[in-house]
Amino acid sequence: MTTYKTGNPIGSVSPKDLFDNSENLDRAVNGAALTWKDRFDRSRLSWAGIEDRARIDIVAAAEQAAEEATIQAAELRDQAQVARDDARSARDDAIAAAAASGEFVFAETYADALGKLPLPEGDVVEVGRDETLDGSRTRYVVEGNQLRFAVNLDLVRIALAQPNGAEIVGFRRPETTAIRRNLLDRGNDTISVLDYIDTPIDGTTSNQDGIMAAVAAAEALGADLVWPATEGDYISTESIPGFHRVRHTGCGVIRRGTSRWHIAPTDADTNTLHVAVSGLELNDGLSPGTPLNARAAMAALLNCGPVLNGDWVVSFAAGEYRSLSLTLPNIKMAGKKLLKIVGPPVPKMSQPLATLDGLGNTSFGIRAGGHNCIELRDIFLTRYREYGFNGSGQGLWFLNNVHTRDCRTGIGGENNGLLFVSGGVHDLTSGFSTTSAETYRILSRFLVKHAIGYSYDENTGNPIMDPPEHMPILRGNTRSGGSRGMLAQELATGHVNVDVSEFAYGIDVRVSSRVHLDANSIVKKNSIGVRVRYGCDAQIQPDIDFGLGTSDENLIDNVVFEGGTDTVFSQSFAYLEQRVAVNKATNTVAGTTTPRTVGGTLHTLRARDFKSDGGLRLRLSGSVSGSGGRKTFSLISRNSTVITAVIPKTETGQFVMELSSRVKSPGIQQGGSWFVIGGGSTSPGASGCRALPTNLPWGSLESPISFRVELENAADSVVIEHIELWRLG
Repeated sequence: MTTYKTGNPIGSVSPKDLFDNSENLDRAVNGAALTWKDRFDRSRLSWAGIEDRARIDIVAAAEQAAEEATIQAAELRDQAQVARDDARSARDDAIAAAAASGEFVFAETYADALGKLPLPEGDVVEVGRDETLDGSRTRYVVEGNQLRFAVNLDLVRIALAQPNGAEIVGFRRPETTAIRRNLLDRGNDTISVLDYIDTPIDGTTSNQDGIMAAVAAAEALGADLVWPATEGDYISTESIPGFHRVRHTGCGVIRRGTSRWHIAPTDADTNTLHVAVSGLELNDGLSPGTPLNARAAMAALLNCGPVLNGDWVVSFAAGEYRSLSLTLPNIKMAGKKLLKIVGPPVPKMSQPLATLDGLGNTSFGIRAGGHNCIELRDIFLTRYREYGFNGSGQGLWFLNNVHTRDCRTGIGGENNGLLFVSGGVHDLTSGFSTTSAETYRILSRFLVKHAIGYSYDENTGNPIMDPPEHMPILRGNTRSGGSRGMLAQELATGHVNVDVSEFAYGIDVRVSSRVHLDANSIVKKNSIGVRVRYGCDAQIQPDIDFGLGTSDENLIDNVVFEGGTDTVFSQSFAYLEQRVAVNKATNTVAGTTTPRTVGGTLHTLRARDFKSDGGLRLRLSGSVSGSGGRKTFSLISRNSTVITAVIPKTETGQFVMELSSRVKSPGIQQGGSWFVIGGGSTSPGASGCRALPTNLPWGSLESPISFRVELENAADSVVIEHIELWRLG
């Protein structure tokens, strides 16, 4: 029993604790009981108990207890902690018993312990860092003035330090649904490259051997490879086998020569995969000297996806890639950047040095689908049976100085995507022929929004118009048959800024589509320059070069509208129809015979608004009351009447009116008007038109356009509810 039971912690030098320890050790060594209680009220084996249980000497008992505990831990991992506690208790009991007849002596090292000899027989010497046993904490018993080994107090640490040490340590996440695993299995989920590199990671020393070993191990285990951030880059000196068959994580950077590969790139970082005609599937593509082949580069991108952060480039070396057909993996870019597939840089409009050649027997050159957002730059696509480039799906495709030749469709975009084409020559050679009824240099269809002759700014998401010298050039090889420079079809819409010639149709717009042909465009030497089919919209800006009056003018017509009056072009002379003003405010004119301006200045004509001819159309609606006199409606330019319409005094009620004027040149106009009033009767109205003032040089001054109402009888009234002004030409 313990007399004082102070509860003081181990190491106490209180006389009461020393008394209790002495009393307890006396009972442990000399008593007949098999167990005894220490001063913390814990049951311990006595000397008699140890002899009864093990029947071996003190040292053998301690070693066997530790060994049995280790074996039990390996066999029953879930009970490892309990087993180790039992071993520790038995060991401490044995040492306590051994020390009962002697004193404890402490030494820092084994050499220090030897230096303390001679010591009394039976003393116990504890060594803090035993250099003979890997720095373990050990105890020895003095016998015959020598140190006899008693026990290694660090058996658990030694066991954990073994290659399979992590196997005896349990791991379980805090969630109630988590299962228990050992630390070795948990660690094998991922592998750190640092586990294999034994050279300094200082940005200078090669780490190639360790990198290759780490990648091979991760591939064999099917585990992710972690690249922790280090002070210097990981240095690779040659291709890393299997690199793209392993998933990589972490913030490290690999450097080979001047090329750097970011394991987890940020927005400011760039990763480049290098491709060459001589590239190998087994290469890693991290530097120009270890290029991949093109298809292996696509597989590498997929392994890095499905979402890519930062700037990613697939760089094609110069050369001819014969019979190559690429389908881009369905990956997304995390930020504003586009996935860039590029050839060697060349001046804009120059023929690229990286050529993908279908040899006439390959259907597609490059296909982008899904959510691909890409820039294809400085690539030459030739002799593909269907498409040089085809984009399909809700992606964005920016073709920058891409050239196509002798493909049935040079560039095609379809199914909801955004198509940008900047620069490039897209042509058919004289020897090209196809069994297909139609060919297209550029095709936009199925809800695609196109910007042809525009670059794409990936920072702002805005289109930037090409200057005239960088407009895409579309060249055909015949003005007959089904050849088309560009076709917009089935709800395609957008701007076109091109130089197109030598086709049956330079630009063809059909099936509910829209094209806005920009002012710099050149459309000549075709059979028909622009054809607009029924139900479509073509806005053709002034200053389009149709080669008017020269041998380059389009053979049949410059602009043709087919299929009925339901096209936007309700008048044949209109090259452009644009609503330039709308006023939905209610305005009442009454109580005066003075002409009254309604809606202020509706629009100001500028010098460039008309080329050779043009027109204005004013549409309005409202109501007329009172039969005291006529009501006159006038379109005014610089205080001069351009055209008028008169409602007779006998007509009252709701009305709809249109005033149209065609301007040929200064002093030469044609005009007309119509209105419907009351219960639906149609009245031609009265109209008149005047020449613009001859003292205004045509097109040199701005001309404000306004609308006036004049009552013959002040007792009558006119209410204007809606005004629209359209500019034509």
